[in-house]
Amino acid sequence: MKTKLSYLALAVFVFFFLPQCRARAGDWSAEVVEKVQGATVTVYAFDKAGKHFNQGSGFFFEESGHLITNYHVLGRAASARVKTFDGGEFTVKSIVAEDPQGDIVEAEVDLPGGPTPYLMPAELPAGVGDPVMVVGSPLGVAGVTSKGKVLQVGEMEGVGECFAHDAGAAHGSSGSPVVNPGGEVIGMETAGLTDRPGVNFAIPVKRFSGLTSSYRELETVKAPVAR
Repeated sequence: MKTKLSYLALAVFVFFFLPQCRARAGDWSAEVVEKVQGATVTVYAFDKAGKHFNQGSGFFFEESGHLITNYHVLGRAASARVKTFDGGEFTVKSIVAEDPQGDIVEAEVDLPGGPTPYLMPAELPAGVGDPVMVVGSPLGVAGVTSKGKVLQVGEMEGVGECFAHDAGAAHGSSGSPVVNPGGEVIGMETAGLTDRPGVNFAIPVKRFSGLTSSYRELETVKAPVAR
């Protein structure tokens, strides 16, 4: 799922915050792309009846099994599973922290087969013109990469502190990591514009810390979600 914002919201965002951006070159090595793909997952959310009702993207962050995604992807799930880029399927065992207004959820994934790759935060925040890459599962296709640049940085009503970029994203991209050329996380994909499909919004990585603790165990999904 991918939240859509109006073109008017973008106009207000641009007017009040930053002037025209200037692009800077960015280059991602094959090693970096593979690392980010390996840490990115497709998230499948199920209701109390076990019916699949939502899906998006997510990624392991700072440690193996520690999942970050959007609240609108996972926050209302009774149970959930993730599918890694290499096809492994794992149960989301609990929600550990969340920020519904900021659209962020932290969760723990059960990894009986051992640790998985994970991503680390960037030292520097996103700046206008910085190169970015989004890696996620738009339309359920895992590991899709899209490159662009940061367009604006600021704050928007209903979204909070965020940055706009022009890397491509589609339905199912919500929760994708937005990374710099070193493969470090600068943000998480959260919303797009109905009238401007080339403009998308991400939550900066610094907002991942300090979330309200709200431990909630999820039910076990009995069947795999391969599709």
